[in-house]
Amino acid sequence: MPYETISRKPLVIKATAGTRAGLLSSLAQGLFQGVFPEPDLSAPTNERTFDVSADDFPELIVKLLDTALTDAATNGEAYEGVRFTLLTDRVAKGMFLGRPSDAKPKARRTVPGLQAERGADNLWVTEVTFNA
Repeated sequence: MPYETISRKPLVIKATAGTRAGLLSSLAQGLFQGVFPEPDLSAPTNERTFDVSADDFPELIVKLLDTALTDAATNGEAYEGVRFTLLTDRVAKGMFLGRPSDAKPKARRTVPGLQAERGADNLWVTEVTFNA
């Protein structure tokens, strides 16, 4: 899942993928690596369901990543992955995979206004900025 950390302060992640699911998985992986503290690796993995809707795909990206940040803080977990059961350009359903962690995520919200576009090479590309 290719993602690149462009900046750490503020956290900016660029992702590229051949599908929407791949793009969201890459962004989630970059977010999880960039803002979540190390989880308790001896604890079992928890699955936290999500059901996110939006008016368009860029808004869906923002809402999904914000849901991950909020749910992690609420549940005291560090997320390590995401699994989709349904994904369209306006709906994402699935599970965040995480383990307990005492520390809070190092980011609070996704900055709105991003673009997610399919390029001439048929790959989806986007950059996401997170508020500290």
